[in-house]
Amino acid sequence: MKQELVFNQSETCKIKNFGQVFTPHRIVKLMINLIKNKGSILEPSAGTGSFLNELPEHAIGLEIDRSICSKRSINMDFFDYSIENKFDTIIGNPPYVRFQDIEFKTKKNYMLICLIKEVIFIFSSLKKLSSI
Repeated sequence: MKQELVFNQSETCKIKNFGQVFTPHRIVKLMINLIKNKGSILEPSAGTGSFLNELPEHAIGLEIDRSICSKRSINMDFFDYSIENKFDTIIGNPPYVRFQDIEFKTKKNYMLICLIKEVIFIFSSLKKLSSI
């Protein structure tokens, strides 16, 4: 049985601007069970807190969208979070934003790496890992 997702205009705008696609709980649990490192944890696109709700209290979540930011998350753009803050584990579901919809300041900072948005997000995550 095929399910069709229907979004109202406000939700469609959020998906376009923020790339919000929420992770099903069963996928969250599977991913969390893959964590091998102990110590600090970052969820860079925390959304409503699907991952954070399953992670230890010391985990840090970042969420750009104030309207869905959970109480455990910091309301800010992941790309503005200092690379001085290092983590042992970074987990989450990256946003799905078309390259042309990424803010210019973010593209400018990562333009030499590549032009693929997912790689920009992953590269920025890698810079925040404590073991790199």
